[in-house]
Amino acid sequence: MGVAQEAAHALTPPMSLPSSPDVGNAHSLAPLFAPRSVAVVGASDDATKVGGRVLTYLKDARFTGEVVAVNPKRSTVMGVRSVPSVAALDGRVDTAIIALPPDGCVEAVAQCARLGVGAAVVLTSGFAEAGPAGSRRQDELVAALAGSGTRLLGPNCLGVVNERIGYVGTFATMWGEPWLAPGGVSIVSQPGATASYLFVMLRERGVGISAWVATGNEADVDAAQCIAHLVHDAATRLIVVALEGVRDGPALYDAILSARHAGKAVLVLKVGRSAAAVEAVRSHTAALAGDDRVFDAVIRQAGAIRCASYSDAVDIATAHAVTGLPHGTRVGIVSASGGAGILMADRAEECGLRVPELSASLRDTLDALVPGGSSRNPVDVTAMVLNDLGLLAAPIARLRASGEVDAVVAFLTSAFRSDTSVARVIAALREDAPSRPPLLLSAFTSTENLRRLFDAGLPTFVDPARAMDVLAALHRLAQPPPPWIGGRDEAPLAPPRDLDEASLLAFFALHGVAAAPAERVATLDDALAAAQRLGYPVVLKISLPGLAHKADIGGVRANLHDDAAVRTAYAALAAAAARHAPQGEHALVVQPMVRGQREMMLGYRHDPTFGPVVALGFGGTWIEAIDDVVLRLAPFDDTQAHAMIDALRGRRLLDAARGQPACDVAALARSLASFSVVAARLRGVASAELNPVIVREAGGGAVAVDAKLVAA
Repeated sequence: MGVAQEAAHALTPPMSLPSSPDVGNAHSLAPLFAPRSVAVVGASDDATKVGGRVLTYLKDARFTGEVVAVNPKRSTVMGVRSVPSVAALDGRVDTAIIALPPDGCVEAVAQCARLGVGAAVVLTSGFAEAGPAGSRRQDELVAALAGSGTRLLGPNCLGVVNERIGYVGTFATMWGEPWLAPGGVSIVSQPGATASYLFVMLRERGVGISAWVATGNEADVDAAQCIAHLVHDAATRLIVVALEGVRDGPALYDAILSARHAGKAVLVLKVGRSAAAVEAVRSHTAALAGDDRVFDAVIRQAGAIRCASYSDAVDIATAHAVTGLPHGTRVGIVSASGGAGILMADRAEECGLRVPELSASLRDTLDALVPGGSSRNPVDVTAMVLNDLGLLAAPIARLRASGEVDAVVAFLTSAFRSDTSVARVIAALREDAPSRPPLLLSAFTSTENLRRLFDAGLPTFVDPARAMDVLAALHRLAQPPPPWIGGRDEAPLAPPRDLDEASLLAFFALHGVAAAPAERVATLDDALAAAQRLGYPVVLKISLPGLAHKADIGGVRANLHDDAAVRTAYAALAAAAARHAPQGEHALVVQPMVRGQREMMLGYRHDPTFGPVVALGFGGTWIEAIDDVVLRLAPFDDTQAHAMIDALRGRRLLDAARGQPACDVAALARSLASFSVVAARLRGVASAELNPVIVREAGGGAVAVDAKLVAA
């Protein structure tokens, strides 16, 4: 199959975007992704060498631009005009692909910068991934670019491809095979082998790509900038992103969110969950893996799907390429096996889909179409479909036209694995395939037949549970993109000079987070006076820097109703404080007694990759044991705060149950949103926490009663 050629030397015309943060100068990467002229530095007549393979690809792919070789020993290479050095190039060169030894790359990049080359692609390894000497060499590469406007991809990268103009700026071996027609999937990957593997898997399914880039060490151009560039590519409908580490977390977030607002789906693969994997990432690409839990939360917040495997990404991309997105969670199941239908129903509910009861009229229609089967959802069409595929096609068509389901998944058993039987399935279902709602199939057949079904608009998966997982992913991609995060550029906010609990609670209250008043006291007389001012009953507690839980040392006395109770509590707490802080670095705090329905925790920490991250969880003394925490980048509004609350596994504990009134979720959301605004503005703070925040019954509010802060 040949390559679809286009006259324009760009991916596609820019798209209009909603108002959004600056996600980088995406158009500055146009010379990299869609060059009009390419120089191969280190070009060779030997097609097995890197410089020879790149030149071979550019010729065989019928690249629509100009190609020139750079080789000091030849006037032509593979029939292509050659010059002795980059400095000898005449005229404007958009991209120079450099395949030289490491030391030679530095001078070649410097010459590119002096000449005004738009982009340099350094394929060579031996830089930051190779230890201190390589890191110094990579620093020299970056220094050579200073002030030039030349962009650098790599080093230690596999290059870039734009199938729409026949541009193959890589030495990856799989481009020596026939191409598919360009498609709507683009691949952005730090590791080159992953980029290649994903491409081959998609090609086996019959899915064509638009753009492909492997960024390597990311000395300059990184994955986030490549995503931002593809936001403006109207042909790209889905971007698969593979990462080993993240250098600029906010830029990655903004790029993904920009893609979602431009109507593009984003799938993310990232390695580095385990300690061993993190160490491997450091040695492989010199990238920081970061906190995986934070990464997972941020990717979800940006509206992308994080995939656990190559197969996850390829399966979702395959279905997305040929079927519509479901408008809801209702799924109709049609199965030639009762057991498989039950399995799919179980899986549907496990991944957030619903298997609704069908109306009586629809069931009557299905009963008439499949005598001897079952019209309940899952619809069992029995093994009779082996002889009459109309018994499969007709129920599917009726379900899709009924308005009672948002998608249909059909299980065909292993009986349709032959070429002939697959052709029968295609003939029976092809006419209805493009219709909405989406239709996914499960059948055991060959890779070639899976491609034939794909080509017919029938995404098919061997495992019926996998088909349901893919449908759930499509539903997530159908959701509207999250709103933009605002307020990142607000004026910095310094914490109070005194980091005691009373000062911190007053600080957060001043900035919109409801907090109980608290007074720091140094003597018994001070404590008695404070209790009388605040009003009984009161709480007396130790304020001790670095203490995670006061209860661990008996540091809290609650529900004190009179002066006598305060005297007794003061004596006990003063003695406990002296035992644990003999140098006197402690205080006692008096607060009014606050009662409520639930205790929650609002936390903040400055993530080195993504910046301010806010955590919400059930608070009190059992927070670590419960481990029910939701994370988000700060700041965010009440709507996002409500979404965080709803994402808690224990969300129902905030509702009315067993005679207990519902909690004031709206007040909790307001406090959470206000806390996130403060967190985003804090400077010089490593972490902060309000725990517990007492949530009263609906209408009663949510009040922070304890606060901690750790300076950076």
